[in-house]
Amino acid sequence: MKILGDILSSEGLSQSVFLTVLRRKPQVINSIFEVNTVIEDCRTNLVGGLTAGLEIWKLSIIPFLLNNSETLVEIDHKTLDMLDNMQFMFLRYLFKTPRTWGVPQDVNL
Repeated sequence: MKILGDILSSEGLSQSVFLTVLRRKPQVINSIFEVNTVIEDCRTNLVGGLTAGLEIWKLSIIPFLLNNSETLVEIDHKTLDMLDNMQFMFLRYLFKTPRTWGVPQDVNL
């Protein structure tokens, strides 16, 4: 059931939060691709593509994703990982870096 943009689940609050974020995820990913297209436009070099991309993220995508977030209680690790992965995806597209799978085991840091 959807009320005020949030999905309510009979399985509990953490499941409701997960389903709400999951429902918003495709729109956020689509927005990431659109931001990538905008910052690749040569006209954004005047203001700086990175600055423009970060401002779009901060002023439009984050408020959409976290709309009504004061009601999102009992967020589990699965939902936090999904939110982190969306932000990492945005930063990878913004900085044009590949997805890495971690540091090799034989490297001492």
